[in-house]
Amino acid sequence: MKRRFDITRVFLADGCNLDCDYCCAKGGFEPRFTMWGFEQFLKTARADELLLSGGEPTMSRLLGDALCAARSSFDGVISVETNGLLLTMDKVFERLMTSPPDLLYWNLIALDPDSFRLITRRRLPDGLLDRVSDALNRTGVPVVLSITPVPGNVAEIPRLAAYGSSRLEHLKEIRILRPVPLAPNPSYYSVLEAGLRRVLHVTRGQPPVTVDTRFPARLSAHLPVHPIRTAALGRE
Repeated sequence: MKRRFDITRVFLADGCNLDCDYCCAKGGFEPRFTMWGFEQFLKTARADELLLSGGEPTMSRLLGDALCAARSSFDGVISVETNGLLLTMDKVFERLMTSPPDLLYWNLIALDPDSFRLITRRRLPDGLLDRVSDALNRTGVPVVLSITPVPGNVAEIPRLAAYGSSRLEHLKEIRILRPVPLAPNPSYYSVLEAGLRRVLHVTRGQPPVTVDTRFPARLSAHLPVHPIRTAALGRE
């Protein structure tokens, strides 16, 4: 019997509109994803959740087609993981809303323009994140705010959580992902731990704050753990 996973991740795009050091996806787009292969996969998919990811999935012109195919063939939760920046473009927003997902994961990287440039090697235009959050609100879809602690944003984690809590109308959860200390200084983990405690203070449990199972236990003892079993389609 084929194993059932909590989440099956489908890579719509190998590239991304950002260039973060900690991520395996870099700038550019290689369209390896095909609708034929996706439709064949859907015939035997066994998972509670189908996550359309990347790279940055909103770069793919097939996002709308993939959402429609998933809606017609998959009986679990359909979700999209995105940095959200391209959702401020009408044509990209329309693709997403062709057949709206059940859940959106918004990867919020940094609020400070200098931190954003340091992490992504891209400029953060004034007001862009506000326009992204407005677009997410217009979808009407529940949002999980995903935060990946890296040296460039670790001190900002409480601000990121507070921003999501104040701006997102359909915020379901704040999820802290596995820390990625590319070149941490000695205070990195102490700042991270203090930040996590501050997040709990800022949110007061609404929305819930969770971490994934790869998070260091000594830092997450006071947070719920979010255990997941994942499979992936579209990467060798």
